[in-house]
Parts: sequence; structure tokens; C-alpha cells
Amino acid sequence: MLAEGDVVWRQLVTGLSTLDCLLALAQIAKLPGYSRPKILPDEEGKGGALMAVGARHPMVEALLPSGSAFVPNDVTLGCSTADGGSDDSSEHCLIITGPNMGGKSSFMRQSALLVILAQIGSFVPAESMSLRLFDAVHTRMGAADSLVSGRSTFLVEMEETAAILRQATHRSLVILDEVRTRLRPR
Repeated sequence: MLAEGDVVWRQLVTGLSTLDCLLALAQIAKLPGYSRPKILPDEEGKGGALMAVGARHPMVEALLPSGSAFVPNDVTLGCSTADGGSDDSSEHCLIITGPNMGGKSSFMRQSALLVILAQIGSFVPAESMSLRLFDAVHTRMGAADSLVSGRSTFLVEMEETAAILRQATHRSLVILDEVRTRLRPR
């Protein structure tokens, strides 16, 4: 049981941390190249959707050497490109391939980060962005194993992917990076 002074202290710390977060969001809103995301209305039976134009990854951008520029990119998922609305012809799945060190993982992380920022009420690093809300963001990135317990990298990846697919709904954003497949030779 907490003493009365402890309760007051916790309330004070909670209030200050909330104020700190709100001030940080206000500072981000003033940055050049950040825009207010447009929240699209929910449509019955439609999943989450994302359309970002000229989007950037804020952490990668901040860590670039002086004089370097992040090359912005677009992402459209679950939206028609014409108006940001929904459309049966829109993409609900993107398979991203390319050479090693080509920016695939950064692009996926950027997309998830944009969704999270928009859904907490932040401005986003993009020329424009619209989205229909997601109920969850599920990610599986990188390799891991547990050889001591007899679980290979492949087994761990498959268990994590299976757990995500069991929990995800049609309104979830699912990011799977470097999921390997094991094919038997013919």
C-alpha cells in the first residue's frame, strides 16, 4: 500500500511526463518537412490503410552525415493512390525485395514508425500522409536463436511469425523482415 505522499509524488511525475510528451510533439509539429496526417474514416469491413508521399525515416535522417540528404519515398497500402480512400484494387500486401544494404528494412521500419507517430497524434516526416487506423503493429525483424534449448534460428522465426499471424486482424499492420523459407530440393 502506498503512503499518501507516494500517491501525490506519482501523480506529479505522471503529470510532468505527460507534459513532456506533449511539448515534444509540439516541437516536432514545428519542424520543416513534417505534416499533419489525415485520419480517414473507418469503413465497415475495411482494414487499416496507409498512404504517405515523400516520407522519411526521422532517425536515419538525423544520423546522416552533414550535407547528406535522406531520399524520401512513398508508400501506399490499403488505399487507392487517387484520393487516399479505399479501393478493392489497392495493395494490402507489399513484398519488398532487393540487394543487401538496399534500404528494405529501413523502409519497413519507417512505415511502421509513421503509423505509430500518426496514431499518437504526432505530425509525421512526410509531404503528406493519410491513414485509416490500425488496431496493432506487429513486427518480426532480424535473426535470433535459442540453441541451448534446441531452437534454431529458423524455428524461432517460424514461431514468432506464427504468433503474429494468430494475433493479427485485417486491421493490423504486419511487418515481417527476413523471414526465411526452407525448401526441399527436388
